[in-house]
Amino acid sequence: MARFISRHIRIASMSIAVLCVILCAGLAARAANHVIEGKYLGESADSPLPRIAPTSGRSVGGAQQRTKDGAELVERNMFCSECALQPPAPDIVPENADEIPLTALPIELLATNLSGNSTASFATIRNTRSSHQGSFFTGNVIPGAGPIERIAGVYVVFRNNKTDRAERISLRSPPKNPARPATLSRQKPNTSSPYSERVKKIDDRTYAVERAIVQQVMANPTKLGARAIPAQKDGAIIGFRLYGMRRNSPLVAIGLRSGDTIRSINGYEFTSPDKMLEAYEKLKTADNLTVTVLRRGTPVEMRYQLQ
Repeated sequence: MARFISRHIRIASMSIAVLCVILCAGLAARAANHVIEGKYLGESADSPLPRIAPTSGRSVGGAQQRTKDGAELVERNMFCSECALQPPAPDIVPENADEIPLTALPIELLATNLSGNSTASFATIRNTRSSHQGSFFTGNVIPGAGPIERIAGVYVVFRNNKTDRAERISLRSPPKNPARPATLSRQKPNTSSPYSERVKKIDDRTYAVERAIVQQVMANPTKLGARAIPAQKDGAIIGFRLYGMRRNSPLVAIGLRSGDTIRSINGYEFTSPDKMLEAYEKLKTADNLTVTVLRRGTPVEMRYQLQ
């Protein structure tokens, strides 16, 4: 037990000795640093420390009064400790431009961006005739107008190249030659039907029709700007449904619509293609036709006077 305690005491003594050596070495290095600094930098040991002038607060009776105002801290350049605090840029008050005439050129002022440095101010100007726009600084030449002489808050003064006089464009005044909005030339659709002279509408369900048109429709409606498919109910054909009808189709001219189902003509039911051919043969010489149409589930009778 005594041997164990003695061993730990020796280890502790050695640790304390090592720490003392390290501490002494650090103090010696620091002292040497001060000696070298005093010898080669040429500063006296009793030279006063520099005083930093306070940058915030108010002076009351020769003493600096602290304040919580952080304006100077915000305005200071945090990346440059030696830079002096720049005074705020003075407000730019536009000069009276009433004597400078508004330009008659097709340009307008869209916006101005002012800076404390007049050379950094710029204006956004648009040509109302070509719709081209851009940003221009003082001295830049406005295409088709002239060089800019002054950029103010609500107006810009430039020198007209053609008249060699000062003119202005203003945010408050619209341009004298505004661009006309581009409009697409639209041709009116031709609403006249090629059958307008061959079909006369008497009322919504009665038409006076040239006989040749009806014969063409009954012979083959699919060749006249429409398609026909059999319409079935409970597995049986009840007529022929028209769809895909074109505007210039004679079917449209005689009042039929896409989706109509032709069920019968003068009592002849269209229950098969053979029935259609039979009706066509028997109605060649008829003067009046009554066509029963199923339109949106409702039976409609269309009457035609053949001429």
